[in-house]
Amino acid sequence: MTAIRTFYDFINYHHRRFSPIVLFAYRRDTGNNDCLALSINRRYSINMRYNYLIFATLAATLLLAVFAHPDAGRAETCKSTAPDALGPMYKPDAQVRSNVGTGYVLSGMVKSSRDCAPVKGAKLEFWLAGPDKEYDDKHRATMFSEASGAYRFESNFPPGYFGRPPHIHVRVSAVGFGTLVTQHYPKSGTTGAIFDLVLIPEQ
Repeated sequence: MTAIRTFYDFINYHHRRFSPIVLFAYRRDTGNNDCLALSINRRYSINMRYNYLIFATLAATLLLAVFAHPDAGRAETCKSTAPDALGPMYKPDAQVRSNVGTGYVLSGMVKSSRDCAPVKGAKLEFWLAGPDKEYDDKHRATMFSEASGAYRFESNFPPGYFGRPPHIHVRVSAVGFGTLVTQHYPKSGTTGAIFDLVLIPEQ
């Protein structure tokens, strides 16, 4: 609507700008000053052709913008986080905490895929293998996203096992959103990563 309004104002401006020239040419012509009237009319004709070209270009640009970008003007959207396997080691009701070790910090935002808005109070569940490559309750945690959607979870760097790469399991649930089950795969030699968790709103 803003682009259309701007186009409308542009046309009105040029209409007002050139209207006096038409009237002046007419008055001079009725005074039998044909040369002056002809000169002004020619200039007016050239100007109008130029402005018609501008109008046509603007109109074409607006149409292309609308058809090429149908979502223009809509709220920003975020790509939802890809799901991954839950695995056999999930256990609900882990202790509420944000730290189960040291050496690796996973942080980020919980967001809505609809408009990228932060999701406050989302329940995040983490579980991973300990340094001994075993799963136990000491390496499980539950926490909740802040008002800004932010979270921060610290653990040991998860070891790989049985041919699987290092990974941290994550399960995220929130009112009004589908539950997300995914995994984060730390890169070797790193001490942390940013991992945004983007949820899909329920219909």
